[in-house]
Amino acid sequence: MKPGPNKYRIVYIHPRKDFEGVKSAVKAISDCYEDIRRLDSDSSLPDEDFALIDFQPRLFELPLIAVIVDNSGRIVLLPTLFLADTALASRSVTGDTVRTYAEALLPWLKYVDDSAITLHDVTEETIGVYRAKVSHEKIAGSDSKYASATVNQRVVVPAIFHEWGQRRNTMPSSLGKYLCTADPNNRWHPLSRNSRHRFSRLQRIATPRVIKKLPVSLGEEEIRRLFAITPMPYKLMLKWSVACGFRRFEICDLRISDLPTPEQIESQSAGMMQLIMLRKGGKEVNVYVPSTLLEETNWFVLTERRVAQSGHENALFLNAHGRRMSRQTFTRAFKKSAKIIGSRATLHHLRHTFAVHVLKFLERRVNDGVQLNSLKVLQILLSHSNVVTTEIYLQAYEISGGDAIAALDFLYGATL
Repeated sequence: MKPGPNKYRIVYIHPRKDFEGVKSAVKAISDCYEDIRRLDSDSSLPDEDFALIDFQPRLFELPLIAVIVDNSGRIVLLPTLFLADTALASRSVTGDTVRTYAEALLPWLKYVDDSAITLHDVTEETIGVYRAKVSHEKIAGSDSKYASATVNQRVVVPAIFHEWGQRRNTMPSSLGKYLCTADPNNRWHPLSRNSRHRFSRLQRIATPRVIKKLPVSLGEEEIRRLFAITPMPYKLMLKWSVACGFRRFEICDLRISDLPTPEQIESQSAGMMQLIMLRKGGKEVNVYVPSTLLEETNWFVLTERRVAQSGHENALFLNAHGRRMSRQTFTRAFKKSAKIIGSRATLHHLRHTFAVHVLKFLERRVNDGVQLNSLKVLQILLSHSNVVTTEIYLQAYEISGGDAIAALDFLYGATL
């Protein structure tokens, strides 16, 4: 790789959208890699690394594939193969894992080029200097530095990339050897954190610990104002977020066939209905939705939903062109409404709001003598695989509770 400004860019491929079927996808990738074989006459890669088409049918089932290309449009093979392996190992239903890995890999490739070295020359010292650079770097167009979580991601992803290259013996380096020395026969998994030795070495490479922020919960008045100015169908989508704690991709992926019929809703006396849906990590789980929200959604389908374009008939929420609503479109609409009312909220804050308010209600029930595990109930509602993830909402609840507020009011009064 030769040094040069902005030499690399990411090309995202959505297999099911961009190709007519598996055969057309395999042919396109096969032709592309044959071009690389002819052009890359200096490559020392074994033949099996060119045979990406061997598992291309599996790639066709993925939501997203990231390809690194140089400024002449040629695929940069090693990073692209790494991202393909990462995509196959990921359980993401949106492709966000591959997207974030690609975005973290791009500045690393540029840094290696700017340092006038090859990927094979990278050492622990190289990535240590890179870590210091990223830690002190300012975000483009801003005076702010990157958050510690972003810096960690920028550093750890290249480290995993070099470990991958060492284990496959296609990109040996001092850094890769360092990460693989203790357990060279261990089966490699690009997203694995099971090896304690591997994790400890990645920790040494990473930056200081990530500062965890408490969830941000919106007040009732702020929610009312958001709903008052947000047009349909975005207003209804916000209701799904606040009332059910759904993530934005889960709301955009809702289908008409997911909804119960009016007769099924009427037969329920509990006020809640159980739906089966695909959530983060590719988990198919039961979710609980208020019957009143389901009734409103069914009415929306009958009266206000746009006419769907071919192939989008089952999508519940459609954009102005009659296609399935994208996360980006939903986010833009929310930001517009938030800006109008002077709110700094994000869509994910609505999920936080759901969690904190549900926990407050459940804790009140516990205080009234009802026997239940409020944290466990919330874990199920949020579909968290680990209760530790849910515990942060308990911290947010305790901080915003009446006793904490009273204590702060007292201390403030004492300063007057």
